Amino acid sequence: MWLKKYINLLTKVEFVTNLQSLKEFQILLQQNEIINYFYCNKLLKNSIHVDHFIPWSQNDLLWNFVLACPSCNTNKNDKLAIEIYLENLITRNEQLKSIESLHKQFEDYNSSKLEKLYGAKNNGLIWDWAPSIIY
Repeated sequence: MWLKKYINLLTKVEFVTNLQSLKEFQILLQQNEIINYFYCNKLLKNSIHVDHFIPWSQNDLLWNFVLACPSCNTNKNDKLAIEIYLENLITRNEQLKSIESLHKQFEDYNSSKLEKLYGAKNNGLIWDWAPSIIY
């Protein structure tokens, strides 16, 4: 019984820690003129989710994060977005990479690495996700 309570407590702590660390990425993106949700392109509102573009990639780095509306983020879940979003992310990352204050965030980034991660079709991800309405 105590083990179950202990595991529940650790899960809650991990969840809160994860949310706090993702909040930092949200702030960084918003400070650098990201004003639209990445997938549906609507203007950012109060409810903003930070999404791993490539889910389960273990790349908790700015170049793999996008700001998503709750609906897109929930629907995308652990799926991989269609290829146009990869192109959009590469363009966005090149813009962010040129900002001096973000150089450290992009030390290990290059677009070919992102393309290889995206192209790893044997990773078990469901492909070809897109929001129900593309803007």
